[in-house]
Amino acid sequence: MECENPRSVSDIIPQLLAVIPETEKNLICDIKEFEKNLWNQAPEALRSSSFWVPLGNIFNKHIHNIDTDWKLKLLKIFNNSE
Repeated sequence: MECENPRSVSDIIPQLLAVIPETEKNLICDIKEFEKNLWNQAPEALRSSSFWVPLGNIFNKHIHNIDTDWKLKLLKIFNNSE
């Protein structure tokens, strides 16, 4: 069994932003603000928990229940289960 290469957090941010409704302005703003800090990071660092955990914390701040289709899709993208 081969190990899957970890994904870069910067690679999934556009996918995440594509499913978040425009009405979720604060969530979108926080993700974009987080993304601004990624430009000068080493590619291997972007695959580490140093960046995945803060992105997860943004979701925890804004999403309390998975009660809509877009939230479920967001979770699946984040967990790489889609």
